[in-house]
This record gives sequence, C-alpha cells and structure tokens, in this order.
Amino acid sequence: SKMYLGLGPHIQHLDDAVKAWVLRARPAIIKVLEPDNVDFWQDCKRQWAPLIIGRRPDLAESIDWASPERSADEASQLVLEWAEIAPHVDIWEGRNEVIINDAIPGTEREKARAYTRHEIRFAENLRDYGKRASLFQFSAGNPYTLELWRDILWEAPAQTHCPINLHAYSQPTMQSAADWLTLRHRKVWDLLPQQAWTGIIISECGIDGGIWTHGLPEPRLRVGWQGYCSEAEYLAQLRWFDSELQKDDYIVGATIFNAGGI
Repeated sequence: SKMYLGLGPHIQHLDDAVKAWVLRARPAIIKVLEPDNVDFWQDCKRQWAPLIIGRRPDLAESIDWASPERSADEASQLVLEWAEIAPHVDIWEGRNEVIINDAIPGTEREKARAYTRHEIRFAENLRDYGKRASLFQFSAGNPYTLELWRDILWEAPAQTHCPINLHAYSQPTMQSAADWLTLRHRKVWDLLPQQAWTGIIISECGIDGGIWTHGLPEPRLRVGWQGYCSEAEYLAQLRWFDSELQKDDYIVGATIFNAGGI
C-alpha cells in the first residue's frame, strides 16, 4: 500500500545494542518509550526519515469516566512535557490500553462515549502545540464489543483526523484466532464510516501468553515468543503478519514488542 511503512521496533530502552541494530536495519517506523537520545534520533531522521511514535509510560491506564476532558487535560500536559524535549517524535500516544468492556456489563457504551471525548480533547490539546496524536491504543481484542466502532468510537478519528492505534497479539502463534486478534483491524475498518478513515497504526504486536480469548489455550502470563517458538519460527510469523498488513492500504505500519529491556 502507499501508506504502509512495514514492521519496526517498539523500543523500551535505547541501549547500545539497539542503537547499532537501528542504524543497520533502518526501520521506517519506530516506537520509543523515553524522551531522550534526541541527537541520535535526529541523526536517524536526517539519514532515512523514519516515522517515530512516542509514548510516556507513566500515564495512568484509566480515566475519570465522569470527567473525561479533565483526564485528557492531565494526560496532554504530561505528554507535552515530553514532546517539548523530544522534537524527533512525530506522533504521541495518550493513555495505553484503556479498558471499555469490563466486569460490569452494560457500561461499555457510556465508557466508549467518555473515552471518545477524552481522545478528541487529548488530540486537540496536542494540536494546539503543533503536535500530532494517535487515538485509543486499545489492547489486543479490545474493545470486545466491535459495534462500538460503528456507533461511537469513529467520532474521534473523524473529528481529529488522527490515526487509530491498536495492539495485535495472540498465542501460541500470531495466526491463532487471527481474525479476532492480530488482524482485528479489518473488522474495525469495515465498521468505520468513511470520514473516520484516518489510518491505523499497530504500535504493539507479537506473541503474548497473557492473551486469553476466542478459544485460545490457557494463558501463560508474562511469556513472550521465546516461550512458544524458535527465532526462525517467530521470524516466519512476523513475515506472515507483514504480508497480511501489506494487503490493507490503511495500515501505517506496526512496531514489534519489544527491544531494549522491559
């Protein structure tokens, strides 16, 4: 597709080994979880212009459902502190993996409305400072209720023109229940009205033993790809994922969790 930047790394911590790999591999999309190493990243930008996504990991993963705008103002204030010292970052995430479907059935529509308001305010606050946001950062398979995209969530991309951000994991392979997990973005896209077609970033992906839904085997918490397959087998799965994403002309790219410690 015209938009697709391929697979790149999700970098928890930029150590020397990761730096060397980045310079060698020259990924077109990169996600960072720290605001420093500005000179290194500006150098990369000059050499091959990667798209860099930033996330501030100390942002809370829940919002005040009664005052979503106030929660968004708090989030954007923290993110803008980092954005000011990290000019190399192109797109900033807000809160990470907020849960809309939870143990209390019947509240998901109300929560979807509140989180949509939060994301619109967050993106507008960043835009006021010349910064770009991504939207939602939902965990794999969430929100469970897909119709929320058609009924409510679409309003955030339509109003802000910012890309949607999703996570894509499964286990024991990335192909397991793929329609519902690693390729769930297709179901999401099919439900969006055209004015919400802003593109989708997959900012975390891989194998995660903690995923337990859609008939997958018992979860194995905190077990990643090394607990499930060899390096060659994992590479083959990532190649499969890459080839699938190439079929979808609205995917910006995907970053693989994780490089540089955790």
